Amino acid sequence: MRQFVLRLFVLAAVLAGGVAHADPMNLTATSQLPGVSDFTVTFNDTGDGILQFAEITNFSGADIFGNLVTSVAGIPDLSGLSACGGASSPNSCDRWVFTGLRVIVSSPTSNWTYSVADATVSEPATLALLGLGLAGLAAFRRRRAH
Repeated sequence: MRQFVLRLFVLAAVLAGGVAHADPMNLTATSQLPGVSDFTVTFNDTGDGILQFAEITNFSGADIFGNLVTSVAGIPDLSGLSACGGASSPNSCDRWVFTGLRVIVSSPTSNWTYSVADATVSEPATLALLGLGLAGLAAFRRRRAH
């Protein structure tokens, strides 16, 4: 029994000690104009709390005056929220650059108001530890019953 528990502990330690992940965050843009939709950019923050182009992991998509955009090609410089990068850099750091089906849309930052918050994401290692703990309890209970 001790060997079984020790093996479970070692497996849990290996799963929990995997690669360190950046903190997922959401930058939410709330539209200020009719015909322009809200959008959210999810990014893996490296600790500075500022969206950088290389950190983007997901984009919700948006409708900009009838143009459906599906990806971010460039981000503007938003004081304290994002650093200019991607297709926006270096000439147009005052606007978002989006792409859709053969469409490139460049839109001024003033079309939205912005907020940044932590994204709630379940960690795989946490779920694995929970599962191993439940499996260990079930095995312990089964052995004890016999």
